[in-house]
Amino acid sequence: MEVFSQAVLYFSTMAFGGWIIETIFRSIQQKKLVNPGFLQGPFVAVYGFGGLGIYVVTLLLPFERWGGWAWVAILLLPSVVEYIAGWFTETFFHLKLWDYSDLPFHLHGRICLLFSIFWGILAIVVVFWVQPFVLSLLERLSLEWRWLLTGWLSMYLAVDFWFSARMYQRYARWVAHLKENLAQLPEKFSFPSLSVRETQRYFRHLFQPLYAFPHLAKQFRERVKEVPESFVEFIKRFLPKDE
Repeated sequence: MEVFSQAVLYFSTMAFGGWIIETIFRSIQQKKLVNPGFLQGPFVAVYGFGGLGIYVVTLLLPFERWGGWAWVAILLLPSVVEYIAGWFTETFFHLKLWDYSDLPFHLHGRICLLFSIFWGILAIVVVFWVQPFVLSLLERLSLEWRWLLTGWLSMYLAVDFWFSARMYQRYARWVAHLKENLAQLPEKFSFPSLSVRETQRYFRHLFQPLYAFPHLAKQFRERVKEVPESFVEFIKRFLPKDE
């Protein structure tokens, strides 16, 4: 149980740190406040799994014994996590949340050399500075606080993932429905019988994934080009603005 507590707390801390990094980077890039990542809360799971993976590698492959091989594993691990994350969302949600196909030396658009170099540099920073700092913070927690935070964060992350997964599945089903019925839109597409305010809430919630992942918004805009203009004019007020 102590191992579980350490894993949850370390994962959550790294995921929260990743959320801060991504929020700053994406907000500057898109010139507006952006809540990044798959989860709706202030956690980016890829950073959490990447940070936790690096921590596990340093425990299983100590530098004094494994030397350069440990560094190879640490430098490659973030890209492996990103690739698996891309495969996971494409396989289970049928959504490509990011795509590096336009960048050189990419692998299936899920990872590329440029970002792998960035992740490698970040991994070095984590090993030398971030990981020791986070571990020192966790060591200062009393036993009561450790278990309180472990229980709360475990439940929160589980609930967040559940609702986030349902949100992305709902969007994927809606887009699939749209794709199958392009010829009949908007005549045969049945919108929910909602008030104006409820309709706005419905579409803003439906399109929430597009704000977290610009590539998803780009994909959607490509798909609606074949839709009647009246339909496009209606829904584009709920879409992220073009960069």
